[in-house]
Amino acid sequence: MHQPQNSTRPLRFFLPNDFKISDWEGLAPYLDMLESGDLTTSTNVEQWLRQSGELEAVVNEDLAWRYIRMTRDTTDAGLRNDYEYFIMEILPKWTLRQNELLKKLYHSPGFGGLDPTQYHVFVREVKNRIELFRESNVPLEAEHRKVAREFDEIASGMSVEVGGEHITLQKAAAFLEQKDRHLRQTVWEATVKERLKHKKTLDALMTKLLSIRAKMASNAGFESFADYKFRDMGRFDYGRKDAEAFHEAVERTVTPELVRRCQLRAKKLGLDMLRPWDLNVDEDGQDPLKPFQTPEEMLRIVVSMFERLDQGIASNLRKMDEMGHFDLGSRMGKAPGGYNYGLQETGVPFIFMNAVGTQADLIVMLHEAGHAVHSFATHPIEVAAFKHLPAEIAELASMSMELVMMDFLDEAYSNPLEIVRAKKEQLMRPLLLLPWIATIDCFQFWLHDHPGHSEQERAGAWMGIYHRFHGHHIDWTGYEDALEHLWQKQGHVYEVPFYYIEYGIAQLGALGVWRNYRQNPSKGVQDYLAALALGYSKTIPEVYERAGVKFDFSEQHIREVMLFLGQELNGLDS
Repeated sequence: MHQPQNSTRPLRFFLPNDFKISDWEGLAPYLDMLESGDLTTSTNVEQWLRQSGELEAVVNEDLAWRYIRMTRDTTDAGLRNDYEYFIMEILPKWTLRQNELLKKLYHSPGFGGLDPTQYHVFVREVKNRIELFRESNVPLEAEHRKVAREFDEIASGMSVEVGGEHITLQKAAAFLEQKDRHLRQTVWEATVKERLKHKKTLDALMTKLLSIRAKMASNAGFESFADYKFRDMGRFDYGRKDAEAFHEAVERTVTPELVRRCQLRAKKLGLDMLRPWDLNVDEDGQDPLKPFQTPEEMLRIVVSMFERLDQGIASNLRKMDEMGHFDLGSRMGKAPGGYNYGLQETGVPFIFMNAVGTQADLIVMLHEAGHAVHSFATHPIEVAAFKHLPAEIAELASMSMELVMMDFLDEAYSNPLEIVRAKKEQLMRPLLLLPWIATIDCFQFWLHDHPGHSEQERAGAWMGIYHRFHGHHIDWTGYEDALEHLWQKQGHVYEVPFYYIEYGIAQLGALGVWRNYRQNPSKGVQDYLAALALGYSKTIPEVYERAGVKFDFSEQHIREVMLFLGQELNGLDS
């Protein structure tokens, strides 16, 4: 593997340039220095924020590398121990001291003098953190992180045998695009069998996590973990009722169109009803799209695409490659999924994924590249808190990039018909994604609203919620157990509770960004990049407004967006 470099770290002004985190004792003196800092004026506060921001960047980047190295090789006990040492021994102490520093800041004379037009979001967040903090939750948060990591360890160890070769589930998923229906069914059944081997362990893991979460909510004075988590995530611009309205809007406006499209797919495939292994094959009987053969080729294609959109973005991706900040291929022992990890001090993020050569992989790469663009855009911001991006903003960056880059798919495909197929596949994603997001989000509310529920009740609730947003157009006969435990493949439910509706909100915003780009490419990109450069210095609605789109997930708005999407899909059908 290409080993990451760290050659672009800027000179420090608060910490020694050779400082490295090895234990708490080495880190604590710098927090002591911040504790004794002068905060009598707003100028003092701004200097203090720059100092604390540098320290935070160093700490977060150290944690980032521990996480990255562990996910690159989940079989290495030493890497896992390095990560767990940080989250169990350093992070709890860091969290306690950070709360003390926030209180010092909040009660200082200089804090009240900060310009409200510049620091409104920051002041709001500081106040929220102080009100929500409970020392008793610090060890529970550490325990939650450690327990949740068990999901990745289980998932990364899953494999199936296809053609005499043991492969990851990510590689197995590519076979579901093959025209041979018997092969698709065989691979799908093998995948399900592998997942169901762990169903009891994963159910027990969820029960354990729910218990920890309930304690955290109770410690903070909340009856509901959902209400606690909304506050903990700083969701000031919408609440639970808005989330429930989103669920209802998706059920009324998106689900019917998804069912219609799936019925059309079944008809084209010559089937009475779709089976679970019929969802990814080309409905017109074409071979699977193959935009690249190797992860290295995929990266070359993506860089070429960005060179045509924006030279600065392409240059930043090349810098990431030079520093070894990509791990793109799928292999045994590697954690599942994909992410862009922003490295706060270096400013050059790391992209991790499990590519196996599909069109879906190319989209994931463009998605994570959108996050990387965001990381570069916010790096110059001096106030570290303005880089703490809520997912509604972060995912707007990534999902918009998936759509805008459709203009450059000729870098991956020479056949115009394949370009049309790739675009159609991409535009179907919102129809598939929005109901799944609503399903997962609604299910998470149910999990936490019904403490002490049995695993059987959990499965029954999941079935009802799944059918609410997906209808009954897929025939699961004989595989009811697989459907009952389908939620277990969604890592967010284990690792980052209630972090999922953001994808739905951002998907709606991204469709708006793409619509703007279609009308005026230059202005569309300019507005998009300007919004990203704001970081979280403005409220979520203000950032969306700067991007030229609405922060709105009402039924009326979703219906309008779906109408636009339907028109675009119909144009590709003709």
